[in-house]
Amino acid sequence: GDDLFARAVELYRQEQYWSASELFGRLEKDNSAGHVSLSASYRLLCEIALEDQAVEKRVAHWEQEYPSAPLKNQVYFNLGNLYSSRNLFSKAMAAYGKVKIGRLPLKERAAYTFRKGYAAMQCGDTENAAALFLETENYPKGDSYKWASRYYRGYIQYSEGRFEQAVPLLEPLSEVPQYASLSSAYLLQALLYLKQYERVIQTGVPVYKDADPSLRTTLAKTLSEAYFALDRTVEARSFFDDYLKDASTLTLTDRYFSGILYFKLGDYLRSAEELAIVGERQDSLGQNALYYLGESYIRLRNKVDAIESFKRASAMPYDPVIREDAFYNYAKLSFDLHGDIGVLSLYRKAYPDSPKLDEIQTYIAANYFINQDYASAVEALQTLKNPTPDNSRDLKKAAFLRGIQLYQTGSFRDAEKYFSLAQEPYWIAECLYRSNKFNNAINIWKQFIRESGSFSNPEKYRTSHYNIGYAYFKMKDYQNAADWFKRYLRLGTSDRSLAADTYLRLGDCAFAQYQHQEATGEYQHALDYKTTAPDYALFQIAMAQGVLNRETEKIITLDRLMEEYPTSSFFSSALFEQGRTYVQTNQYEKAEERFNTILSFASHSAFHAKALVELGLIRINMQNPDAALNYYKEVLRRYPDSPDAANALAGIENVYMARNDSQGFFDYLETLGIDSGKSPDEKEIMVFTSAEQLFLNNSPAAAVTALNNF
Repeated sequence: GDDLFARAVELYRQEQYWSASELFGRLEKDNSAGHVSLSASYRLLCEIALEDQAVEKRVAHWEQEYPSAPLKNQVYFNLGNLYSSRNLFSKAMAAYGKVKIGRLPLKERAAYTFRKGYAAMQCGDTENAAALFLETENYPKGDSYKWASRYYRGYIQYSEGRFEQAVPLLEPLSEVPQYASLSSAYLLQALLYLKQYERVIQTGVPVYKDADPSLRTTLAKTLSEAYFALDRTVEARSFFDDYLKDASTLTLTDRYFSGILYFKLGDYLRSAEELAIVGERQDSLGQNALYYLGESYIRLRNKVDAIESFKRASAMPYDPVIREDAFYNYAKLSFDLHGDIGVLSLYRKAYPDSPKLDEIQTYIAANYFINQDYASAVEALQTLKNPTPDNSRDLKKAAFLRGIQLYQTGSFRDAEKYFSLAQEPYWIAECLYRSNKFNNAINIWKQFIRESGSFSNPEKYRTSHYNIGYAYFKMKDYQNAADWFKRYLRLGTSDRSLAADTYLRLGDCAFAQYQHQEATGEYQHALDYKTTAPDYALFQIAMAQGVLNRETEKIITLDRLMEEYPTSSFFSSALFEQGRTYVQTNQYEKAEERFNTILSFASHSAFHAKALVELGLIRINMQNPDAALNYYKEVLRRYPDSPDAANALAGIENVYMARNDSQGFFDYLETLGIDSGKSPDEKEIMVFTSAEQLFLNNSPAAAVTALNNF
């Protein structure tokens, strides 16, 4: 058995796979020798080497019968190689994936990594492939695969458009005979894409001279394109002629290049012949071909065919620049030949910003002015290639008027753009302010104030101070706001309403900074200047007086507000505040009168809940908790969702707790379907505490009842 096995292995090593397979088959069936699984593995390796058509089934059977068989890594490696040879790269990757590279012989590891990388590349997994090729290059014993790996790494970078990375990988291969010609084509193409035309020529011409005939065609075209890009059309034609000799068929791209090359060389007849063929395409190449076909016809003095070529090019959407220029030439030739201004009008409408139409655009802009279409006037004037001083003045005027239109409709962001064009910093700041960009607005207004020209418009100069104050006010920077409002007033103004508003805002600034005495003075100035919001000024004075503990003055001020402005939106607030002030000064009867007045009028409904809470507080202060409880409960009955419901509920809880009747409080809440927010333990403690308090107050019977509830 051992001799037979040794003989079979020797045949395998001599690559006599069929004979070896026969012997391994016999050994696989003979259990006595002890080489069953190893023989099965060798037999499978022979069948893989013989490219047996049933190898997949045999591998599956082998995996099932001998899950721990030796030579597994070699089997999967060889199987992967077989699949690769049949271009079944997905299957190859699956086989390679089962190989544990650390168990392969050192001499085969580079081969394995390279072949796996190649299969990955063919499967489209170029990132993995590139990594495997790099790994192959780094193997100490992988020299035989080094340059192949380098080549494929360069090819991957090239094929994925990373030309800068491809060049340093492909360039050294020019010194490696078996890859010099193959890599040069990709190298030159990469350099061409990188627009390194001189390098294409320096590298490509020597390679071209000794290149294999199969590569000369590709290299000739690449060199022709490089020379053409450098405007060296004679050399470009020479290499292109070489390309034409070897090219089996010309593509439309070839014909386009040929047509453009002949055009540059001044051979317009041959250019037209080539471009006419390409012009049948409905794509960007066809559009470009038609454009240059038209140019060729013009130089051949064939304006009729030139019109048709430009017309067709102008109807294609692929390249807007070519389309516009073709349209212009079409319009110009139509006018030259037929006196037809219709096409020129169409061109003017389609391309109102063309620098070729300055004179027409100026006329169009004037018509837009007449029709108050300032946006279109701006658009027309902006596109003038060589505007006159009058054009520039008209542009600023149109931009300003369009800005005003947009500002008046609330389109502040759009208006800002037009005011910028009109160089109107004051109005730019206005737009920024309206867009809540207060800091930006402040900076521009300050810049406007610093400009010497701002004195030419004193009203805007003064108002800018007021506006800066308002911007600071909006940002709640009350100190700076007050400073700028005062600057505005010091400049003097004939606009009393604006002055009144300034004093009003000064009052607000002082109030916000707790300068209540100063605030009353500013609000009084606003009243003196006949502010349009006198009720607000009086209400704020009253509130400041309250903070200053001048309750009597506060009550008098609120009386004045209600007497002089009975329809004011502050009337209800004034009535309520007056009631609260009476409570604070222990004048409960007058307070009740104010709160009951609130309750008697539907117009005060927003204050009904507040009034009821205050009436409950009065009853508490007057030692009448039962009456207070009724008021509080009325709040929860009529206004359960009001902000004051929480205050009423707190009042109810206080009354019940004062009675030592916490259970009664919980029972009441239950009737309303309201959760007390107390945990069961907290409830028990409250009930027990109430019972304990009753006992301490010499009410043993009530305490017993409470404890029974507990």
